[in-house]
Amino acid sequence: MQPAVTVIVPVYNAFEETQSCLISVLAYSPADCKILVIDDCSPVGKLAEYLSAEILADKRLHLERNKENLGFVRTCNRGMLELSGQDDVILLNSDTEVTPGWVQKLAKAAYSRPNVATVTPFTNNGTICSVPRFCLDNPLLPGYSVNEQAALIESVSVSEYPELPTCVGFCTYITRTAITALKGFDGDAFGKGYGEENDFSCRAQKLGMLDILDDTTFIYHKGNMSFGAQREALAAVNSATLRKRHPLYFDNVSKFCREFPLRAAHARILDKLMATWVQSKTASVLHVLHNGPYAERHHPVGGTERHVQDIIRAVPSVAHWSLVPTPTAYYLTAHLGYCDREFILDRAVVTLYDLLKPEFFDIVHAQHIQGFAYGELDAALRKHGNYILSLHDYNLVCPRVYMLTPDRRHCNGFECSSACSFGEEYIQGYRQIARSLVDSAQAVVCFSDTTKNYFERILGTSAPHWKIQAHGIEGLIPAPQRKPALVAKPAADAPLKVAFVGFLPQHKGSLVIEKLLQIDHLPSGVPVEWHIIGELYGKAPSHTHQHGKYDRAELASKLSEFNPHVVGILSLCPETYSLTLDETWNAGVPVLSTPLGAPAERVAATSAGWVLPEVSESAVVEALEKICADWPEYLRRRESVTKVKLIDTTAEGTAYGAFYEAARPQKLAQLSALIQFTETQALARPPVRSLKSRLARRTLDSGIRLLERLRLRVLVERLIYGLLPSKFVQDLKSLR
Repeated sequence: MQPAVTVIVPVYNAFEETQSCLISVLAYSPADCKILVIDDCSPVGKLAEYLSAEILADKRLHLERNKENLGFVRTCNRGMLELSGQDDVILLNSDTEVTPGWVQKLAKAAYSRPNVATVTPFTNNGTICSVPRFCLDNPLLPGYSVNEQAALIESVSVSEYPELPTCVGFCTYITRTAITALKGFDGDAFGKGYGEENDFSCRAQKLGMLDILDDTTFIYHKGNMSFGAQREALAAVNSATLRKRHPLYFDNVSKFCREFPLRAAHARILDKLMATWVQSKTASVLHVLHNGPYAERHHPVGGTERHVQDIIRAVPSVAHWSLVPTPTAYYLTAHLGYCDREFILDRAVVTLYDLLKPEFFDIVHAQHIQGFAYGELDAALRKHGNYILSLHDYNLVCPRVYMLTPDRRHCNGFECSSACSFGEEYIQGYRQIARSLVDSAQAVVCFSDTTKNYFERILGTSAPHWKIQAHGIEGLIPAPQRKPALVAKPAADAPLKVAFVGFLPQHKGSLVIEKLLQIDHLPSGVPVEWHIIGELYGKAPSHTHQHGKYDRAELASKLSEFNPHVVGILSLCPETYSLTLDETWNAGVPVLSTPLGAPAERVAATSAGWVLPEVSESAVVEALEKICADWPEYLRRRESVTKVKLIDTTAEGTAYGAFYEAARPQKLAQLSALIQFTETQALARPPVRSLKSRLARRTLDSGIRLLERLRLRVLVERLIYGLLPSKFVQDLKSLR
């Protein structure tokens, strides 16, 4: 038998939101359900004067107005203890929108087992009850109305009604048994509100009662309407009260979030969304990469990961997936646009042959293969038969990645034994895998002719399937408008402003930059003002202007704040592109470039800067002196920046969309096959490395850091590579 239920809607101002809420409440609540709206003496007027005649005419509606402002908690208590008789109640925020069958479904959940105190439904914005992204504020699903999203959630529910560590206050069904036992909320302790429902749940649990989730019901919650400017202050005070009263409460909530017992319910929702998502796409593309593309699996997200993010955003016609390795697991993720569906797979059980199948993914895009077993990946990709290979760095041909010897000297590609002490057999095997990957790809994407030339020369292979594709940038300024403010000619009373941009580790020239930052005047007497936008791997003197980290789209604005004369790109390694170069040119600033790689190629081709003869302190100082001495030439090169052709991420996406369309097979992959595979293989959490393995890795990392401080790393590496078997060396690298 359906229990009697009173819906209580506390109101303080926000009459417009209240009317929207009541429209849905009256539309979808049972005929015998009492709708009690309590206005807490709102100063903006009387609620009845704002409501439509149709709402006021509904006999289920009961309007109350407090004679004085009682605060949220006491208003709720008035409704629960004085105005709802012996009914169960649903406390409903006025910034919500309810859905068909909501009262009946919440009541069914409340009596699905004994001793239930509260029931909270799913929502878009309700911390632990949020879907599809857990504990986040979610917009409505793209293309779905509130009722359609509710219907989707109900269609996949199995009425699990899992336990919660607390109810969530946007919409809470409370049984009369719990109200009577606990005498409502504690108005003395929680005053105007915030945390009163958590305290109620904790007190109920001490009596052996339960808080549960109704996983069949979805209620839309606009959110952040309650308490206004007082929100943070109330949260701080009342959280302290909660912690004092219930010392384990926050630990219990943290444990719940960590263990995520709602995983199965979320998975059913996401799998349903994923099926619809795949059906709307022309093909499925799996991006194979070492980190990210959004989550930090090993280290902060870098250039390759952001590039993949750009492709996912700019090529919406295909279903984008990613595969990222960790030492113990593969993370397979479907990027639905508004959220991700993640599968964790045990590397000890699932092989790349199992995963990289044409019946699972139409196209595999190998973006960066570090962290994978190269031989296994090569064989799995060739077996799949339809993959694109992108060359973001030199990892495929250089085990040290950056084409640098241990003493940070640029390698010509054939000094692996003499300079780096790699065994000849090891290097031949390493590059044979690279040659196989390049030769068997449908397309090989590189970002400059220089990169293409490096790979062709080192691998001794050339093919017509190489594609040269520029990166796109965010916030592109059209060339005619790319005119920065005029800069003053450097002189004794006007400093030369030089900037370095991005994350600047040693292979990006940090040691040279550190030395340059010590210089306050050029030999000619011109003062130098140094700026860093980003992060220098090293120490910068106090007089350096450090602007901190930046978002890609805001670099032009950051540079315009101090209008530098030149930006230095001092990489010791041959970069394959340098997005920093494009972003600097987009701001209208010329560049002082390394003589290596794509930056040198592009600066020489455009005259939008200067190419150094070498990366050294003396070479930079000499170049800066020439800039000051030949001001007309400086202005000419600065003007050349405005003529450089750059593209945005939309144009870049168009190019990749064409690559994927050309590679799209006639017979497309089936999501059902992949779901069937993941259902049997996916884990709740990644496997943990053995204690022995973790200790070995920490010891190795600590040893490497110590050797770097003692400046002995180069010598020890040469001994290791020269004396130990190549397999042992690879095991050490895999351990890290």
